[in-house]
Amino acid sequence: MQRYLSIYRSNPFLKNNLVFFLGSVAVGALNYLYYPVIGRLMSPSAFGEVQTLISVFLQLTIFLGVLSLVAVNLIANDKNDRAQRIVTELQLASLWLSVGTLVITILAATWLQSAFRFESVWPFILLTVALIAAVPFTFQTAYLRGRERFGATSLANLLVAGGKIIFSVGLVLAGFGTSGAIGGLIAAQLVGLAYAFSQAQKGRMKQTAQALSVRWWPDIRVVAGEIKYVGYALVGSLGVMLLLSLDVIVVKYFFDAHTAGLYAGVATVARIIFFLTASIAQVLLPAVKIGNSVRENHGLLVKSALILIGLSVPVLMLCIAAPSFVMNALMGSEYDQFSELLPLLSLAIFFISILNLLILYCLALRRYTPALLTMAGTLVTYGVMLFYHTTLHDIVAILLCGSMVIACSVTGWLIFKRQGV
Repeated sequence: MQRYLSIYRSNPFLKNNLVFFLGSVAVGALNYLYYPVIGRLMSPSAFGEVQTLISVFLQLTIFLGVLSLVAVNLIANDKNDRAQRIVTELQLASLWLSVGTLVITILAATWLQSAFRFESVWPFILLTVALIAAVPFTFQTAYLRGRERFGATSLANLLVAGGKIIFSVGLVLAGFGTSGAIGGLIAAQLVGLAYAFSQAQKGRMKQTAQALSVRWWPDIRVVAGEIKYVGYALVGSLGVMLLLSLDVIVVKYFFDAHTAGLYAGVATVARIIFFLTASIAQVLLPAVKIGNSVRENHGLLVKSALILIGLSVPVLMLCIAAPSFVMNALMGSEYDQFSELLPLLSLAIFFISILNLLILYCLALRRYTPALLTMAGTLVTYGVMLFYHTTLHDIVAILLCGSMVIACSVTGWLIFKRQGV
């Protein structure tokens, strides 16, 4: 035991992985508890609405994830005032972009309600309000991650995950339905933001608070040098997130509300693999530095990949061996009729998890080809899905093939570059 404690104390990378993993497991558990709890309080069609909105929220927050990635990379590699100024301007630009999204959503609310067969326009409007609330939270936690303060980051995320359950359940029970579920997300983000802001104020994010208090418009000239990086990071992150979530939206569009709701339950369970291992990539991002040796960065990637495989394979095997048991235990017997989709869908999510790790590693080193490979593969995958969607099995099989080919392509590119061919 003393030996393992000694290794833990002397290895910051392992320590950060363990702290952030434990925090992420707790966050993931609360996030997944949210779905069974809400799913049991609502009808399958209403739950399908919530899952569709969460999937849309994932797409809307892709740009925040990208800018967060840029912020972490800047803070980890460049600790001077220039990095801080760029992060400040990115936050201002994000706030205005999210406000613009709210305006567009209000104008298109009736069309969105009709296209996705919702009972009200309010869930879409509230979703974009949640996006606005997510902006400052994202940048505060990005600063904490860039400084490798993973304990504070985990606690902030825990407050959001736990608050989401408490507030959403209360609002749903009060009769607000889908709008209540999204309203709970907004309230939880505000609670998490309050804590993250207090922690970030102990560092140099004080400059950000001062800039936001005296100026409304971002200075684009400050961030001009990072536009290329932002663009490629957006392409890579968008490719991964589309692979992860658009199957739910496609099913919602082409199938009836009841079927879409049941499929959303299966997709929720399969995504456990991704969210269980996402913390590994987040720890890898600030650890990999352009100034490190190739051997050092490669060693960090290998360690991260081994940790990811060690964590995800047992869950994957359980989903393959006993899909009916897993679905009944997590979502209830009503979702069991589509449990045969869980093995293939879980395998697809496993490949997407590996792909996410590889993409963040390449972006940390500002290597952009894998991002282009990912987006191209994603577009092909969903192009095929739009033409062949007779059954749910067709959609899952296409997702599995696409994610496997993309992950293997990026792995092949890394091996190719590693050998200097």
